Amino acid sequence: NAEYMGRHSSLSFTSLCFTMCGIFAFLNHLVPRKREEIIKILLGGLKRLEYRGYDSAGLSVTGDAGEPVLFKEVGLVARLESFITATSTLDNGRVFEQHEGLAHTRWATHGPPSPVNSHPHRSDAKNQFVVVHNGIINNYKELKTLLEANGHVFESDTDTEVIAKLYLHEYNGLVEGGGSAPSFAELTTIVMSILTGAYAIIVTSTHYEHEMIGAKVGSPMIVGVRFASDVYKEVSHSASLSRVASVKMGGGSLGASGAIDLGGSASGLNASLGGGGPADANLRRVLSNLGEGRSLGRSGSGLLGEGSPLNRSQNIPLNSSISDALRAGEAAAPRVVCADVAMPPPPSAAQDLDAVEYYVSSDASAIIEYTNQVVYMEDYQICHFVEGDCIIYNCPRDARGVVIPESMVEATRNVQKLNIALEAIQKGSFKYFMLKEIYEQVDSIPNTLRGRLLPDAIQLGGLRDYLPDLRRARRLVFIACGTSYHSGVAARPIFEELCGIPVACENGSDFLDREAPIFRDDVCVFISQSGETADVLRTLKFCKARGALCVGVTNVVGSSIARETHCGVNVNAGPEIGVASTKAYTSQVLVLTMIALAMASDSKAKSERCAAIIADLHRLPALVKRVLELDGRIQAIAESVKTQKSMLVLGRGYGYATAIEAALKIKELTYLHCEGILAGELKHGTLALVDENMAIIAVATHDRLYSEIRSSLAQVCARGGKPIVICSEGDAMESQYAVTLPVPSVVDCLQGVLSVIPMQLLAYHIADKLGLDVDRPRNLSKSVTVS
Repeated sequence: NAEYMGRHSSLSFTSLCFTMCGIFAFLNHLVPRKREEIIKILLGGLKRLEYRGYDSAGLSVTGDAGEPVLFKEVGLVARLESFITATSTLDNGRVFEQHEGLAHTRWATHGPPSPVNSHPHRSDAKNQFVVVHNGIINNYKELKTLLEANGHVFESDTDTEVIAKLYLHEYNGLVEGGGSAPSFAELTTIVMSILTGAYAIIVTSTHYEHEMIGAKVGSPMIVGVRFASDVYKEVSHSASLSRVASVKMGGGSLGASGAIDLGGSASGLNASLGGGGPADANLRRVLSNLGEGRSLGRSGSGLLGEGSPLNRSQNIPLNSSISDALRAGEAAAPRVVCADVAMPPPPSAAQDLDAVEYYVSSDASAIIEYTNQVVYMEDYQICHFVEGDCIIYNCPRDARGVVIPESMVEATRNVQKLNIALEAIQKGSFKYFMLKEIYEQVDSIPNTLRGRLLPDAIQLGGLRDYLPDLRRARRLVFIACGTSYHSGVAARPIFEELCGIPVACENGSDFLDREAPIFRDDVCVFISQSGETADVLRTLKFCKARGALCVGVTNVVGSSIARETHCGVNVNAGPEIGVASTKAYTSQVLVLTMIALAMASDSKAKSERCAAIIADLHRLPALVKRVLELDGRIQAIAESVKTQKSMLVLGRGYGYATAIEAALKIKELTYLHCEGILAGELKHGTLALVDENMAIIAVATHDRLYSEIRSSLAQVCARGGKPIVICSEGDAMESQYAVTLPVPSVVDCLQGVLSVIPMQLLAYHIADKLGLDVDRPRNLSKSVTVS
């Protein structure tokens, strides 16, 4: 199965991981665009990325004199838009045949939200180099000290500004004294050899007119390409993105070891990383002596000599193999399918081969409005946009993992088709994305099951070749954070029951803090909605280095976890824009349950139990619709509890995962203290909190632990508590308790999929009634990529 972009190469992450920001860039080459169009595209891209951070935003466009002009504002992108309208004196009607624009939305880490701390950041008052950045530069303090000693003046508190200043310092060090200027890509390898951390950067410069650079180490980066003619030209093999052939839609073959199951009729996506010929043999050697005002970028002597902390990085080999399937060129190149957006008239035949637009982003959601043809950048790669081409380079590293400027090598990447509908990332008639995504579970659950749930069996193509290894495992380790961790807790009992293998659920950060032992016969399952969660990625590197089989469960094809695990399953929940995860959680639980069923498919002793679970999987989509009919009752409950300062959610057995997930949703959306409690632990301290004023919710559906949860409820009521009870339809509890939310009954391991939906709605309605921004809870961001 070609649907998993897995690799055996190690993951390149530092001990500190990267921040949750959104970067976006737009470059048009020989496609006339008015400045107002360019600004609109940049702002539109930021609005799609706002879930990644919304403390501040900024953008850079070319001014009337050809200089970069920066606009920055605190708060949402809408405030930046208003700020530009109110303050800009630029000629918005001016037409650019070539232009490079940068944009950024920030989640503050270094320095509070403020215009000066907002991106883009600049090298100096002349804006010679302008940078947007998603990530963390670990050695920025040391670099800042050195750069200040060499006369550079810093304006902000951020680590990003170091990058812009470093570009200028390296450039000046090379050209002073009559030296020739390096290419933009060469200069970037020099800067990368100095930086440590995880980052995705996009850079423009007045010294490199109509050029743009992207570089990736750790943080996600995706490049969208759109030809003005909307037609790809199939020509010979080349490292230039605009000339890549062999883009095969709807099928495909495996580009590297590993496979992931996308399910259903989703198109196979080819992805490989190729090696090409060497770059220009005259690549500049960089001087090492900072004391002479020269480059920082070479090791060996001076301040950046052997063992310098400024040159430390991971020593991880880069996989540069190319799949034979990507060389075949069997399929005709596809047309670019674009959304209904304003486009200039098609260029003339003479221009046709060169006219092109590029979109660079942290996430595909910012690109899909304009094109569905993309390339996912790999770690330690540079994309150099010059003269209408996007030339991608691999950056080999030395024994210490430091980028070697002299060894820059062109790479060939395959253009892939995004299977995302524009409507999926729009709110439609819903007030908030979260409410839309809760209701979308009617569709996301069937999408997760499609192609995998057979009449009496489970078929997971991405795991087919690995099932014997999974069954032989001495231990399963689920590694995740937040909501994804809760999905692991929800699935743990069914794995233990069906597979007879011990299962540990580990929080990614805690696992690494303990340096927990991992062995070659362990199977580690990495669960992440975004596929970019920092602590999970760090743990993935840790476990791979110790020889464990690594399985990915993500919602994003092409994400870091999807690429770096050996095999896995995509949850197919569709884009999730609201910060609080809803449909991805239920799909994760289902995927994990299907993995357990697949592992147990060879067990006659478990066949009856597996058949019962499969039968209820077929019923599940229709039952979700019935649960959503409780919305009116849930709104009334939200009104009654919205003034509470603290809440408890009780659960036991399979209900415990629902309890802790419900508590997390209430906390992150309403800012009320809420705690998920294992009902069996109630007597061991928590019961002291219970009185007539404490809001209590209990997950008490009918399963084998039903009598135990009823006993816990009796203890609550004896202390004056008035619990809100999620129970099974037709259960005696409906009449026993004043406030109940009855849900349809299914087999116990699937009950949490139905029981959690009322809690998602409750958290949503409490927050909405409190007048809070449901999609953008304070201090949070969607892709948790900082540790």
